[in-house]
Amino acid sequence: MGEAVIFSFTIPFPFNDFICPTTSTHFRFKVILIRFKQRYLSSSDMSKKDSGELQQFIKPYPPKVQQLALWLREFVWDLYPNCNELIYDNYNAVAFGWSPTVRLGHTFCSIAVMPRYVHFGFYWGSELADPKKILQGKGRQYRYIIVNEQEEFPASYVRRLLKEAYANSVARVKDEKEFVKSRTIVKSISALKKRPGMPPGRKPVSKKIKSQL
Repeated sequence: MGEAVIFSFTIPFPFNDFICPTTSTHFRFKVILIRFKQRYLSSSDMSKKDSGELQQFIKPYPPKVQQLALWLREFVWDLYPNCNELIYDNYNAVAFGWSPTVRLGHTFCSIAVMPRYVHFGFYWGSELADPKKILQGKGRQYRYIIVNEQEEFPASYVRRLLKEAYANSVARVKDEKEFVKSRTIVKSISALKKRPGMPPGRKPVSKKIKSQL
């Protein structure tokens, strides 16, 4: 019987064929990549990188705004890799937020893409201690800050707000079975959209997408 050989290696991306170092047997790239993802990449890694649909949704916006939104997305994913990203391709804006479940009501922070800037918001922001008084909004619930440049984003202070917002969100979850980890889910897509460079249309009824859990 052949002797089992244990080895480690770095997979070069991209590549067409992969050569096993012990047998020189060629394996097709797609098969190896799929198995590699299934075995070695955590679901949070895959969800953070699962931005294809989101990038399509924000494509009508200026490149600077797209880059800012994606940078803020990475900022949140790095802090809360076990939460779930809920994406809403709405009529007025593309919005995506994070929740410990797949319910909108458990969302603790969100990003809304606007034509010239980005909203970084807190779904239950009215509950947060905000000693510096940077949060905007006068409604009963939602609070946000307007982000024009990456350099002006108060990352340290926002981390403190996120910590409190996340704790409040988790406290709202009454059934532990609702907790799921590291999913990226498109929750709704509007048939018509108001986007930069596009003629405005009437406000449509959103098409809700049932989550595939």
